[in-house]
Amino acid sequence: MLVIGGGIIGLCCAREFSTAGYRVTLIDKQRTGQEASWAGGGILSPLYPWRQPESVLPLWTQSARLYPELAQNLTETTGIDPEWNRCGMVILDPPDPEALAWCNKQSISAQGFDSTQELPSGLDIGLCPRPSLWLPDIAQIRNPRLLAALKKDVEQKGVTIFEDQESATLTVKNNRVSEVRTGDLHLSAGEVIVAAGAWSSEIAADFLPVPRITPVKGEMILYQAKLKQLKSIIL
Repeated sequence: MLVIGGGIIGLCCAREFSTAGYRVTLIDKQRTGQEASWAGGGILSPLYPWRQPESVLPLWTQSARLYPELAQNLTETTGIDPEWNRCGMVILDPPDPEALAWCNKQSISAQGFDSTQELPSGLDIGLCPRPSLWLPDIAQIRNPRLLAALKKDVEQKGVTIFEDQESATLTVKNNRVSEVRTGDLHLSAGEVIVAAGAWSSEIAADFLPVPRITPVKGEMILYQAKLKQLKSIIL
């Protein structure tokens, strides 16, 4: 089994297949887990889930159910705590009439705010609008710690990792990938998983009907706030 891409999805795939008894090799174009997976905010929910395509809901809810066990197992096997935390999410946007009804229909815990309710801890009404919705079951995770734990776990399971392997090229024969080449490596595998995120289409688009996904620049601001000043996700 060959996995192209060392983000959260690639590492989780390598972990599952190695646990199932496969011999797994993983390659990444830079350092494992240092790209988009590392830079994410760690919110384990789509933002505004009621605005997402219907097909997203079962993927999200199943993932949310699996994350606590994954975090606990990784803590036990690696000594690295990914810091999974069901902290809830406060939404500061103006009330969306569809949001609460959608959450109730989907059996997702949600509570609307009114002018008489106390603000969640850490919020100052002089600095922000009054919240419109509270989703108490939304969780977060520390991306860098999750990735460090996943990498250590797959290494302990015997997964071979090759980093700094630019420009993976797939050779296809009889409708199967017969070889993967990078600048340094020529690898063959019975099965190949392309989990290269926004670069997957560049690798596989010549022979698979993959979406034309392209990378875009994002921004992150880091505040040196007091420890636990905000106890929930603020949207």
